[in-house]
Amino acid sequence: MEAHLLIVWANGLAKPQAADALDLIRLPVLRRQRLLWPGDRFMANLSRFYDRDIATLQLKSHETGLGECLTFVLRDDAPRYEARLTSTGLRLVNAAMFDLREAMRARLGGNMVHATVTAEEGRRDLYLLTGQRADAWLQQPAMAEEAAPSQADLVGAHGWKHLDEIFALFNEALPYLVLRNFEGLPDQIYVPGHNDVDMLVSNRDAAVRLLGGKPVFPQPWRVHYSIDFNGHDVRFDLRHIGDKYYDTRWELDLLSRRIMAPGGFYRPEPIDYFYTLLYHAVVHKRAMKPDYAERLSRMAADLAGWTIAQDLFFDRNRALEILSRHMNGRGYKPTVPSDHSVFCIFRPQQQAQQQPQQQAQQQ
Repeated sequence: MEAHLLIVWANGLAKPQAADALDLIRLPVLRRQRLLWPGDRFMANLSRFYDRDIATLQLKSHETGLGECLTFVLRDDAPRYEARLTSTGLRLVNAAMFDLREAMRARLGGNMVHATVTAEEGRRDLYLLTGQRADAWLQQPAMAEEAAPSQADLVGAHGWKHLDEIFALFNEALPYLVLRNFEGLPDQIYVPGHNDVDMLVSNRDAAVRLLGGKPVFPQPWRVHYSIDFNGHDVRFDLRHIGDKYYDTRWELDLLSRRIMAPGGFYRPEPIDYFYTLLYHAVVHKRAMKPDYAERLSRMAADLAGWTIAQDLFFDRNRALEILSRHMNGRGYKPTVPSDHSVFCIFRPQQQAQQQPQQQAQQQ
């Protein structure tokens, strides 16, 4: 079974043939509800919903109209996926939802209907619009009567009260994981000495829009964002696929092997956590931090029964030997991050700075 969202926008409802278009719905309806986003918030909601900048959505808003729309939560008891030609090319889609959307658009004479056409789209859009997971919708019976009209904005439109809210949305909307320093999450946001939440996401721009993040720095390569958290700023570092923070193949593997932490968020699986933390500590830092050395020593013992004194991790060359064996075995390459603010021993100018230090250590 799959839960899906269908919206008939205001301009579609205003058409004389709107009733005929609504009669095309054959899937079980779990909720039917009228929704009105006030004009001063309509474009902000539309931007997050369609994952596009407000500036690019002027034409879309003319198609949808700014008035009251009609939303449906639908259930497909026997989803069938078929190839269909979409605006982004040939895709495997839920045939019932795709064909319903196209039939309703043809009846109304334009793109006045939104419908999710994959299970992933359904999970994202349903949580963003309703604050309820698709799995929870599937536990509900078919609708008895239309729900009361709503003016609710999208989840997170007015900031966040707890990290649980952010992780719940990301769990439904976007592949991600928290890279490190997550031991106290979600109740304790920061670890002493580490004043941001470090995440790897599949798409940075999508993550920023979901969070409502504001860039902390003006440079386009920076990935440091602040979000409104109970009236205060909380900082997020949003590393993303292809940013060369780690090898792209490694970043993809991290997301494919991620595990759910007890706090309800995704984290690296233990081996990945050890080696990504080791890489970060010896490649992205000018010097090993004592808390990282202690943590790496403890993790090595817990994971593999290795007895590695903390002092070893302060020797960059020896730490790199341990790291290189793992990376070579997995086919991962050292990379220079696209974010120029990240220190990296593989940057040419920083390599040159490191050589005198290494020579002094060897003497």
